Amino acid sequence: MTSPPVKQLEPAKRFLFLGDSIMGFLGVAFENNVKKSDYGLEQIKVFYKISTGLNRIDFYDWYSHTRELIQQNNPDVMVVIFGGNDDQNILDANKKFHEELTPGWEKAYEERVERYAKLLDEYPVKKVYWIGHPISNVARYNKFFPIFNRIYKKVSLVHPKIEFVDYWNTFAVNGKFYPIAADSTGRKARVRYNDGLHPTEHGAKIMMEILKKHMIEEGVLRPKSKPLTQTQK
Repeated sequence: MTSPPVKQLEPAKRFLFLGDSIMGFLGVAFENNVKKSDYGLEQIKVFYKISTGLNRIDFYDWYSHTRELIQQNNPDVMVVIFGGNDDQNILDANKKFHEELTPGWEKAYEERVERYAKLLDEYPVKKVYWIGHPISNVARYNKFFPIFNRIYKKVSLVHPKIEFVDYWNTFAVNGKFYPIAADSTGRKARVRYNDGLHPTEHGAKIMMEILKKHMIEEGVLRPKSKPLTQTQK
């Protein structure tokens, strides 16, 4: 059985990367892998805020800040990641307290994600890549990350412009975390810091190589044709 053809999109000119501190690593990796001049891009804007997420919006309101950043940068494509700091108790929309990992907690967090997705629907952003979390080397995160990933994927399925990018097995061998992986050149190195949350520079590069390849397949990134040299004419 053959895979369905990848839906082709218009090439993007303006990119906006948003999220918690993990995006600090991913955004730089993307900038290093995607040269604006190679793809005719106008802008790659990376904005991240440490110790934030969609849980404690009383501490940092990603809804209002996302609106501001979209209006300021007018992106064609966005890349977002949250969840690194969302592994804590939550207050739902009615200010009711829910302990972490309970059904009420999961429902309240899904409502936060759905609210964010609806916000994105209000703007003429053509495509949003919602980055999933790879398997971790810390047991606590491996309790939360599968739940977060499941929620992100579930919400993305009812918002056509959002695509969940599944990285769960990117740092895994036979379903278990493996600290060493090879990038597209075959170079092997550690992929996560010991905190279990942040990718190393090498790990972030691997993740963004995957995203770049996917964007090219979808037409979001379209390499500019290089002029023929004198010997090629």
